[in-house]
Amino acid sequence: FYSSGSLWTTGFYGEVYNIKTDGSIITKFRTLGNNNEGVVAIDNDIYVIDWTNEKIYVYSLNGEKKNEIDSPVSEPLALAYDGTYLWITGYQNS
Repeated sequence: FYSSGSLWTTGFYGEVYNIKTDGSIITKFRTLGNNNEGVVAIDNDIYVIDWTNEKIYVYSLNGEKKNEIDSPVSEPLALAYDGTYLWITGYQNS
């Protein structure tokens, strides 16, 4: 996710990175989930989805956990924000 001149991305084992467009790391932090599949920055919060736990974790920009939300879909895979709504894709088991 591109925000304010940098990229937010997830890595292995629950890591989230904020990197410059040249690839250098600005900051990184470890999340509660191990299978992070999506990340988006909204204002001063970072939203991260975890596929295995089916959770949306909300962190401050420095990695402090602020909230934990159950995913409305099974096995969430991606996040997007359109300025009003947070969109989540995943597998929906019925």
